[in-house]
Amino acid sequence: MNNKGREQSIDKQLAIYRKKRAAADVDVGILGNGRRRQASRANLHVMNEVTGRSLQSYGEVPYMCPGKFGYAGTGYFSNLFNQTDHFLFTEKGYFPKCSCPSPTTCGPELCECLELDADGDILQCMDPFNQLCDGTMDISGIPGPWSMEKCLGKRRAIKYCSYLPCFVEGGSFWQCRCQFYDSYCTEFRDKRFCAESKCCQAQTDDEGREACINGDLHENYYDQVTTFYVTEEEVKSRFNECSFNSDSDKSIVQCYYESFSYGLCVNDGVNNPVL
Repeated sequence: MNNKGREQSIDKQLAIYRKKRAAADVDVGILGNGRRRQASRANLHVMNEVTGRSLQSYGEVPYMCPGKFGYAGTGYFSNLFNQTDHFLFTEKGYFPKCSCPSPTTCGPELCECLELDADGDILQCMDPFNQLCDGTMDISGIPGPWSMEKCLGKRRAIKYCSYLPCFVEGGSFWQCRCQFYDSYCTEFRDKRFCAESKCCQAQTDDEGREACINGDLHENYYDQVTTFYVTEEEVKSRFNECSFNSDSDKSIVQCYYESFSYGLCVNDGVNNPVL
């Protein structure tokens, strides 16, 4: 089934799911007048062509938790940890309200929680949130696959799924940041991120973890990293070896292509594996 056909099928199932939930909530008397109006708006939202907000339609996923200045919620993690010396810190405890980018890509449960139950407080919706982070083939009887990557895009998904569950479980800022480096290394095999990940794993306190990331302690772990990433030093070495080799008849342009252009090509492939 193509993307358009799958979206239409999911939209129909989402409309049925939401109508059933709204009816069940009213039947047991747990909805007040305000929440009844919210449920009605939610059902209308589905009927009003939800797919217009989907990744497939726009080619870009909207922010789930835009902040006061329109930035992504990933810029406010330091507030949750009260990390006042972090350059992105703005206000203790502040994290923006969240909304569902699209039920078509994020599934009904997270969207229902944010819209109807939690008034945009993502920390009250960690069960459906973690379900997407873990990935699942089924949500409320609606077939997937479902994942946070489909909901938010790869890079934002890694950040959200690294920081928020870790924060809720009581992790420190540096523990959670190290989890981000672990995930980023696993996904992209970036040499520095992988060295910082290895370094973090060897630490027992936040002082050591911070030294791995903000200091140069990670440099001791490069030899433990297996990666396809080409460093700047490797690129320069390739160029110098080629251009100063008296036995070679290659031009400077050829040497450039075999070093700098080669490095850019490889690293773009590492950072954007779908290309």
